[in-house]
Amino acid sequence: MVKTRRETMRESSQLPTESVETSSMSSASNQQLYSAPISDASTSSKTLWVDESYFDLGAIVAANSNVKCTFDKRTPVEFFPLIGQKKPACIPEKGLQVEVPAWIVHSVNNFCQITIPTAYASVRRDSIRAASSQDANFQSFPRHFYSLGMLVCRLAGRHDAEQIAVALLAAFTQRIEWILRQSLKLTLKTDKMDEWERRVFRKSQAAEKEMSDWTRCVQKQAVKRKHHTSMISSGLLSRLL
Repeated sequence: MVKTRRETMRESSQLPTESVETSSMSSASNQQLYSAPISDASTSSKTLWVDESYFDLGAIVAANSNVKCTFDKRTPVEFFPLIGQKKPACIPEKGLQVEVPAWIVHSVNNFCQITIPTAYASVRRDSIRAASSQDANFQSFPRHFYSLGMLVCRLAGRHDAEQIAVALLAAFTQRIEWILRQSLKLTLKTDKMDEWERRVFRKSQAAEKEMSDWTRCVQKQAVKRKHHTSMISSGLLSRLL
């Protein structure tokens, strides 16, 4: 059984005390992007912890994006056909650079080094931090800029990971207010937004519509009450006269 931690917490009051869980799993493994369900019959009753992004289609698409990696001589040449690459005769001393899906890098990082994608390189990071919210055109960035960036943070070295994380946070905090303001424009195109930003944009538009509908409903009810009160007052006045 595959569950997110939030689902398990929500159902914890309904679970029997003898429910079996995979308690030996460390907190570090709980933070992995994906965990494959265990299909062995002897472990079928265990709860397998996964991150919430396990069920997030956007995170799945982002993790399937290709990133460049340099593989050293220790890499088994049989590995490359498994990722759709031609099997090399040998791996040179300087290493072999190929593009692989981002999700597989964590499993093979013992004999490969990731190349930071251009969208998260130092020059682009500096421009993101320096740009105003309206200047950042995400049309030239990966479609899942934030999701892929978070994954790259987990795969990169400590220095690059910290710098990328700061750039992602700066970009989002700079743009979120602008995105919420733009959501008031019903005909605005979202070409310059990342998928996360489009999600915020659509939710903000939906909330604005609900608020407008509620306000109109309250105004109509107020008019009806005013009209009803006016009719009662007129009736009482006519009786007194």
